[in-house]
Amino acid sequence: MDVYIYYGCMLICFVASILYFKYPTVKFLCLLLFISILTETIVEFVGTKGNIFFPVYHYFVLAEYTLITMTLRSFIENRLIKVAMLFSIPVFILFSLYISLILKTLKDYPSININIESMLLIIWCLLSFISIRVVNDLSIFKLPVFWCTFAFFVYFSGTISFNSIYNLLLEKNQERARTLFSIFNLSFNYILYIFLTIGIISFRWAEKSSVQ
Repeated sequence: MDVYIYYGCMLICFVASILYFKYPTVKFLCLLLFISILTETIVEFVGTKGNIFFPVYHYFVLAEYTLITMTLRSFIENRLIKVAMLFSIPVFILFSLYISLILKTLKDYPSININIESMLLIIWCLLSFISIRVVNDLSIFKLPVFWCTFAFFVYFSGTISFNSIYNLLLEKNQERARTLFSIFNLSFNYILYIFLTIGIISFRWAEKSSVQ
């Protein structure tokens, strides 16, 4: 039942991104959500066949980091930070592929890759928070930058510790590890997609305020 709620939250968020697709930042989110849905569909299909689905996540991480970084980058005005964020994308992709294909294998859960991604995105989130400016006395709770940044910050801050030990837990007790992963992952994904949906809708609130 919980997994269907998760898929429902993801789908609602994706529909919202389509409805608000005219906003440049939402385009990144829409593509991210589309790839996320596609990834989960592939994982669900491969998993039911009894095959290892971790290789899918190794490549998903690359797209996820790129699109989230581009989303957060759109909220920041500082030119040096924007350049650093843009430069980090190819560096992360190359380093992540090196870890996946040489240091580890595609059959392992990409814990190292995800941890590096999480640490970088947490930093970008903090810089995005610092960049928030009140527009026309509009409440911070109606600013898309707040909700989108908060969504990613809570998600990656909450999951980074468990992802670090997931492979170790799998070696000791696969069933328990997967149960704990499901609990952690689903809980923070609920928060992620609910807050992202609010963030996407708030682009309209911010536009109305700027017109006024």
